[in-house]
Amino acid sequence: MATKRLWVEEVLHSFGVSLFTSLQDSNLNMVNLSFNYNNIDDEGMQLLVRLVSSMSSLRHLTLNDSQRVTPTGWLHSLVVYLQRPNFALEVIYLDGNTINDDTVVAFTSALAHNRTLKSLSIDGCIDEDDNDIPLITERGWEALSNLLCNKTSIIIVPTTQTIHFNTLVI
Repeated sequence: MATKRLWVEEVLHSFGVSLFTSLQDSNLNMVNLSFNYNNIDDEGMQLLVRLVSSMSSLRHLTLNDSQRVTPTGWLHSLVVYLQRPNFALEVIYLDGNTINDDTVVAFTSALAHNRTLKSLSIDGCIDEDDNDIPLITERGWEALSNLLCNKTSIIIVPTTQTIHFNTLVI
């Protein structure tokens, strides 16, 4: 069986996301889904998450550089998805977004009972309007560390701030 992938870059607006919700009825067995550099806002992210929530075969999700999604938007969409019992993602890329400490703390709470996620990348989450100050501080990184009982399973690559969950111990 061929791996099914969909890459959508630099073209999608909130109203365009609704077109993808029609994929829910198509019984699509998507494995990789990538939405990079799009003009998705909070409403668009909610629609997108509704779509991916129905994709039980989805293992890799890339939502890099969705700058119009606010920290509140991440809380009301992706955090809800992370809590779902049918969540089966193994890899999530969220680089270059407006994800802050509050969002990371909510992510860790949502992932408390997750047993499938192996890699979470949140590189480049900076405040572009405030001298590129990192939005994720020690508080956010500590929340991620505390998610894991065995802190030796965390590999922090200093140049990318990627966290790899080799073993998720609950």
